[in-house]
Amino acid sequence: MKKKNNTYKRMFSYENILSMYKKVKGSCRNKIEVYNFGLNLNQNLLNILYKLYNNTYEFNKYRMFIIREPKYRLIMSECIEDKIVNNLFSKYVLSDILDNNLIYSNVATRKNKGSKLAYDLFVKYTNKLIYSNKNIYCLKIDISKYFYNISHKKIVELVSKKIKDKDSISFLKKILNTTDEDYVNDEIKKLVFKEKKID
Repeated sequence: MKKKNNTYKRMFSYENILSMYKKVKGSCRNKIEVYNFGLNLNQNLLNILYKLYNNTYEFNKYRMFIIREPKYRLIMSECIEDKIVNNLFSKYVLSDILDNNLIYSNVATRKNKGSKLAYDLFVKYTNKLIYSNKNIYCLKIDISKYFYNISHKKIVELVSKKIKDKDSISFLKKILNTTDEDYVNDEIKKLVFKEKKID
């Protein structure tokens, strides 16, 4: 596959940013933040466009907390502006290029795929095994802090094989590095320590 160039510039469109805002708005739980952002919507979206165009976009700090239901998890929540930018980067830089390199049964966060297809594939493969009279084993696992611990260097190395554009690679590094800043590590230690005291 030929390396793609000029992928970063695909994000430079007010219409693209507006469509990402509409997507994020519907799934954002912090309705007050959505409301406040929408008060100056055009200006806020133009600010994002301006910063991306000038390579000056900086990510805000995560809001971090722990949830216990349905399972114990550390949540690192972004502000609406960062959610828009991450969705924009994912759709216009990463998705089209990387999607063809994933196996069909990888359904996570892919266009026209999701839990329905995952269920259908599970039923299909299970039925195939049942009729072949073979034993069936299922392994359900959850890797603790998977995305937080995954090697950023390896991700960049793999993506660089498909994307030639230096601005896109640089922006990817910036996104990945947001999870490894000092305040993030300090906050995780505080939250985990506090959780242990509660238990």
